[in-house]
Amino acid sequence: MTATPTTSTCKLCPSRHLSIFKELEPQSVAKLDRNKTVHHYKKGQIIFLEGHPAYGLYCISKGKVKIYCTTPEGKRQILRIADKGDPVGHLAVFSGQPYAGTAEALEETSICFIDRNLIFPTLSNEKDISWEIVKRLSEDLIEAHHETTRMAHHSVTERVAGLLLLLKEKYGKKKFGGILIDIPLSREDLADLAGTSVETLVRTLTGFRDEEIIMTQKRQTIILNAIRLSEIAGLSD
Repeated sequence: MTATPTTSTCKLCPSRHLSIFKELEPQSVAKLDRNKTVHHYKKGQIIFLEGHPAYGLYCISKGKVKIYCTTPEGKRQILRIADKGDPVGHLAVFSGQPYAGTAEALEETSICFIDRNLIFPTLSNEKDISWEIVKRLSEDLIEAHHETTRMAHHSVTERVAGLLLLLKEKYGKKKFGGILIDIPLSREDLADLAGTSVETLVRTLTGFRDEEIIMTQKRQTIILNAIRLSEIAGLSD
């Protein structure tokens, strides 16, 4: 199944203020508009594959995307969840390397694709956008370092607790007497993010539910006691 290409305008994009292109000069915005393509992906559609050449970068206009890689043992590890305004595939483009992971739509998603041969000439004289790219790359590297540390030095229970708190901060909404994690992640996705098996994840979540730390409803997770989660994750003072 392939994505459906359409046209759109950067000037009117509701997510532009969140993207690395927010400081672009009007003439550069117009150049991107003339040369980019917009694609719409359904849930589960692949945007690009790990190991494939990086022909360009993607900027999410609407929706969410998971980026994951395959370990030498054949297990899937989710590297990050990208949201509206986020660039995807930019590390590969700016490093000249193949895509380090596979990108898959988590829900109905609209993404702008910009060819790498257009990016460098367009951005070469844009001082503000250059610093924005450096800032975003640095943030991604710091996040990857923290994730590696979390996986190496914390137990599965601590990792799952910490993961729920991270998702709460970014996607939490008050509902059902607690904080609903409002993102369409499957149990497999949560297990991949926590670096564990689905069976172990389910046992851990069941333990949290039995302690009334969380509540589950139709595959949704509602946090009832964030303070207790912080204690389990080792984040409380």
